[in-house]
Amino acid sequence: MVVRQLCALVRQEGVRLRAYLDDWLILHQDQVLCDTHTQRVLSLAVQLGFTANLVKSELVPSQQFTYLGMEFDTLNWSVRPARKRVDKLQEAIRGLYGKNLSTARELTSLLGQMESMATVVPLGRVHKRPFQAALQAQWDQATQGWNCLIELGAWFSRTTSIWLLPWVSQGVPIVLPAPENNLFTDASLSGWGAHLADQTASGVWGASQASLHINVLELEAVALGLRSFLPLLANSHVLVHTDNTTVAAYINRQGGSRSQVLSNSACRLLVWCSTHNIRLSAVYLRGSLNVLADSLSRGSKVLHSEWTLSHQALDRLWVQVHKPPIDLFATRFSARLPLFVSPFPDPLAWAVNALDLDWSGLQAYAFPPFCLLGKVVRKADIEKPALVLVAPRWPSQHWYPDLVRMAVRPPIPLGVRKGDLVQPRSGIPHGDPQALQLHGWVLSEALCSGRGPQSQL
Repeated sequence: MVVRQLCALVRQEGVRLRAYLDDWLILHQDQVLCDTHTQRVLSLAVQLGFTANLVKSELVPSQQFTYLGMEFDTLNWSVRPARKRVDKLQEAIRGLYGKNLSTARELTSLLGQMESMATVVPLGRVHKRPFQAALQAQWDQATQGWNCLIELGAWFSRTTSIWLLPWVSQGVPIVLPAPENNLFTDASLSGWGAHLADQTASGVWGASQASLHINVLELEAVALGLRSFLPLLANSHVLVHTDNTTVAAYINRQGGSRSQVLSNSACRLLVWCSTHNIRLSAVYLRGSLNVLADSLSRGSKVLHSEWTLSHQALDRLWVQVHKPPIDLFATRFSARLPLFVSPFPDPLAWAVNALDLDWSGLQAYAFPPFCLLGKVVRKADIEKPALVLVAPRWPSQHWYPDLVRMAVRPPIPLGVRKGDLVQPRSGIPHGDPQALQLHGWVLSEALCSGRGPQSQL
């Protein structure tokens, strides 16, 4: 609780602080201000009774630093596992090569070390899966226990030798760039289809494929779609839109442990993508054949990502700032402006998926789901749109200092009353809208000047 209050206090002062238990990271684009913020946090922590371990701390601002066992390099925008973590894993593997037996506890410890580094090494989970599957075949935790002795045969060297190679220290981008291509795929028991922008591809399954599980067919549709548009997709970040949550999870998590067939297929696909320099990620798209009808079928269920402000509440905001023409996070039911960007394909939408758009020069209004506020603030900071953002005044959140810095005027309290914040289709009101402390944040002088966005449009 004390750490939470400390974070809230310094973030209100504009300090970008990331805290994980007793490991704290302070960031700023300016080296001098980063040093000033570091001294401020350190001074306040000492006053509150914390004891800083100065030997392990790095108090001089640097663009190359270690945090939570990861080495960050903001010059090359990359992150990799710390050298000592790699050495510890490789020494443990080599130490078992000369043995005939090992306990399940030792082997699961190896698996845990691989998993702890998997997100910061190229295709880390893909290369962990063979060892994970082989260990599961050798040992049953429920019946054999942690001290069970497991024979180390050829399977062990075959599945671990790759972790002794230099690629483990290559690192990955800190954040993937925005997707350059959006690929939509779908499968049925009779065939598959895919489309990329205005281009389409499709086919039917053979006799052997038609008997496969639908999850396997959905993943195969992704693979076939990628191969169909390979000349357009090579050397890019591709975001796959699929209506199968399992397939999206197996792509994003680089395989899985529940279905070995699906895991092997996903890993082969990711390795193939790597050979063509395709960075692959996936997102679940509800009802890819009829998205809007599927969206309507959810009836009166309260969805925490689908709150919308009443026109009366927004009118109190438009009195103080110019009304932009575009609603970035809306559906045809919740849109509050003439043009809207839908999270899924809709013929009435001006565009789809606001986070995939280029916001540079855009004049827009945004009331995104609260879970997306970090991404929205970061994107707005990079692309500099003329944006009116509705967001809670939550100083303890990591995005709050950036939002304060970007605002061109003090946040405007919306004074939201019960009935002003509702579910767009059912009209169900929020139970306690005042607790959200919703404010309007103006991120461009263009929306405050006499020349409004409507005339510029």
